[in-house]
Amino acid sequence: MKATKVFGEKITSAIQDDESKRGRDRALNIIRPNMLKMVQKYPDKHNQLRAVKRESLNNMSDLVDQATAKLEENGCKVFIAKDAAGAQKYICNIVNQGPVVKSKSNVAKEIGLVEALEEKGLNIVETDLGDWINQLAKSKASHTLAPAIHIPAEKVRQMFSKIEGRELSGDIDELVGVARNHLRATMETARFGITGANAITADTGSVILTENEGNIRAVTTLPKVHIVVAGINKIVPTFEDGVLVVQSASIYGVGQDIGTYISVISGPAKSKKSAFGPEEVHVVLIDNGRSAAKEAGFEEAFYCINCGSCQNFCPVYDTIGNAFGKKYIGGSGVVQTAFTRSLAEAEESGLSACLSCGTCIQVCPNSIDTPGMISRLRSTVLAEKGMGTVKGYALNKVLRNQRRLEGAAGKAAKVKGILLVPDEQKRGCRARIGPAGFKNRVLPMPTAQSFLRTAPSTVKVSNPKMKVALYSGCLVNVAYTDVGHTALKVLKNNQVEVVVPKDQECCGLPMMVNGDMDTARELAKKNIDLLLEADADKVVNVCATCQSMLHDYPLLFAGLDEEYHQRAVKLADKVVDIVSLLVDELGINNKGLKFAGDPITVTYHNPCHLKDLRTNYGKHDNPRLLLSEMAGITFSECEGADKCCGFGGTVSFDHYNLTGCIGRTKAEEIAASAVDVVCTSCPGCMASLTDGLTQLGSDIKVKHMVELIAESDWNK
Repeated sequence: MKATKVFGEKITSAIQDDESKRGRDRALNIIRPNMLKMVQKYPDKHNQLRAVKRESLNNMSDLVDQATAKLEENGCKVFIAKDAAGAQKYICNIVNQGPVVKSKSNVAKEIGLVEALEEKGLNIVETDLGDWINQLAKSKASHTLAPAIHIPAEKVRQMFSKIEGRELSGDIDELVGVARNHLRATMETARFGITGANAITADTGSVILTENEGNIRAVTTLPKVHIVVAGINKIVPTFEDGVLVVQSASIYGVGQDIGTYISVISGPAKSKKSAFGPEEVHVVLIDNGRSAAKEAGFEEAFYCINCGSCQNFCPVYDTIGNAFGKKYIGGSGVVQTAFTRSLAEAEESGLSACLSCGTCIQVCPNSIDTPGMISRLRSTVLAEKGMGTVKGYALNKVLRNQRRLEGAAGKAAKVKGILLVPDEQKRGCRARIGPAGFKNRVLPMPTAQSFLRTAPSTVKVSNPKMKVALYSGCLVNVAYTDVGHTALKVLKNNQVEVVVPKDQECCGLPMMVNGDMDTARELAKKNIDLLLEADADKVVNVCATCQSMLHDYPLLFAGLDEEYHQRAVKLADKVVDIVSLLVDELGINNKGLKFAGDPITVTYHNPCHLKDLRTNYGKHDNPRLLLSEMAGITFSECEGADKCCGFGGTVSFDHYNLTGCIGRTKAEEIAASAVDVVCTSCPGCMASLTDGLTQLGSDIKVKHMVELIAESDWNK
């Protein structure tokens, strides 16, 4: 069975699991705002941590040697396991009786440790409350830090009542008390305790662990033998670096300054007569693909400190939960799976599902570029299997060349009664052909005349304040042509001279995210040459996604082509979205903007490629500033304004059941805000929002910010 089909079945099953979705919503709606507020207190923490993890992974081999020597000097027994089988064998040879108590450990899940010990007939007891609930329910973890958020409270009450031998009320304190009593009794009799490690410090030979429940402290001190299971990527140079790791895990994981408990283990108890502390400490350091990842240039995947922040904000995880990932959950988990398991298993775990929205990067304590790594893994798959006939033709024959795209759009517009049917609200069209579910999707209607063929090459003004080049992007060129022409009008009215390079091509992002890096670079070179040749002060974009790609062109050439890397950097310095130009450069917000039509209520959707959750959370950005100050408009903030709309580019063609579900959730939140118009700054978002709102039967209009600005009068 093809990997995409295997994953497609997982999507279908996960979308139907309403109970798990409700559990995720309950938990994440609490965690998200707490984390975002806490991050504001530590604006440079992510840069500090990334520097530490970069140094650690770059010097991983030396740090393993240094940490091993220091741990052994402290009295620990160290075993370096090449793979999961080696780690299992070593630990199974040590552990000879149960019960065995275990705290949360992602590496233990990675290597299948519990299953291996259970095959020996040993009783393994999870002591993390969430993991214990999952163990009782025979369920998989659904989140890195909150593994049982998918299990309803009533089911927990029933399980705990069975253990207790009496009916419990369901009171949280009562249920926690039952867990405390049962787990404590087990910990007091267990000879072996197994934990993971948040960090291992090479200079002091210390294992550092943070927690909020207190179970780890008991697991590390009550049993006679403590076994630490950790990836070699957990080793950091200094004790101070280790403290930085555990604090970052608390800030980004649960929105706390520091964990409730921090344990530092630097060896066994000094005396076997000690009342507390283990007689033996074994530290099992596991490679299992980490060195291979570094060799392949994917070491960034193992900067991860397992805080779960990326899952908290990922639209794919929000929709399908732990179906996205394998032993490690989410997009970063998919990348790790490619090295700790196999690329085939990464495909089956959702390699094709990442929307490349970039939200995970913004909320990661290491700013890990998961979408970039996923694109590179897709490139490997592409080299092995090809892209597929339909997608390959669409990307390599049509999107690759704007003239061909314009021709295809023009033909589609002429025969729209055959291939495309106008939707009932006349907001777009529905396809007559396509995969299951896709035929219900509302798409933007292609235009017979493209923007680039109908727009003037230059818009001249007297006494120009600046000269800009306008980059339209594919959707504006062949579907939302009015947005392009309106942008020219607004720029002209603000005394801006505009150049429209007629030979501009697709930005290349669809090719890049599908793994076709060569074509992405080819298109990037054409656009770089063309846009720099315009000799403009700024390169203005009306598409947030295209803007992000143009801005990131240097990444395509870094280490490969120094000439174009430098030219890409020069271009990136000029790239700006049109609203930022109007506000920051031209001060349009100070011109007494007044909406020309009847008073309306408007909300704003943040395109993923323009938002910055880390630095701009809770602050007014330029679109909101304009909408709030514009007479005749009442601005209303929508719940979840920062959430992805689900457009996802080509992912929406592969997995519309997933992206459509994300889009409908977004549309429901907008509809609940009772506004007349939702504005955004990205044509892709416009398409997805229109689809979602039309599916709901809502008459809320979708507009580009520049269209609303054009409908306003101002004092010049």
